[in-house]
Amino acid sequence: MFISLEITPPKRNVEKISNIINMAKGLFDTINLTDTPIGEPRIPSFILAILLKHRFNIEPIVHYKTVNMNSMMLKSVLYGCVASGVRKFLFMRGDNPVEGSTISDISPEDLAIWARNELGIETGLAIGWPTSVERIASKLMSKPNYVFTQVFLTLRDAEDFRRMFDKAAEKVGWKPPVYCTHLAHCEESIETLRQVAESMGIKSPDFRIGVDVDIELLEGLSRFFDGFMISSPGNYEYAIKLAETIRSKHTGLENDC
Repeated sequence: MFISLEITPPKRNVEKISNIINMAKGLFDTINLTDTPIGEPRIPSFILAILLKHRFNIEPIVHYKTVNMNSMMLKSVLYGCVASGVRKFLFMRGDNPVEGSTISDISPEDLAIWARNELGIETGLAIGWPTSVERIASKLMSKPNYVFTQVFLTLRDAEDFRRMFDKAAEKVGWKPPVYCTHLAHCEESIETLRQVAESMGIKSPDFRIGVDVDIELLEGLSRFFDGFMISSPGNYEYAIKLAETIRSKHTGLENDC
């Protein structure tokens, strides 16, 4: 079972992230680095990836937004990343910046195709929900190495997504691994969970919290996905505890797709 830890680059204190990386060793298959979430300026994901590569000899999956830079700069940064040993990316449009203008003169799919052909790097794409078979197929046509989904709060939505994904993959002839973003059910994530629920049209959900709740949900979701990216903003220690529980108790989170 693939498990990744999502980390948001800080604005200043890189040492705190270094401590989290040390705590997470042996529990996660990789680290995902977000790129200016909700459009707020902070250390770019690719800069933190280069720092971690040289400090810990790990190679994170770098989230890479097309909304922040024009295509020339996006490609130039990728050349620099590859020269620095960073070669794994998850392409997405991303949130609009809270200051400055949006750009988006190249799609994540087209950038992924260019990056694979020009640089030979590992490319992934983000897929939102709700979506359609046609939209998924348009992403799979760029032949990503993997895709990451957004958060799913119900097994029904996850099942519907998986059905669409498999239909699109059969249509295109390309079926990469599918990793689901899982927002941990801890106290620090409650407000974000409510916001996600509201965006999905789920009215006033009553969220239970705790590792047992997460394990129960992951067991259900594992029927539809090849692995998970654990997101626990504001409480990385909780995400690490969750990973420890998954690894130590052999919970049987196996992919049955």
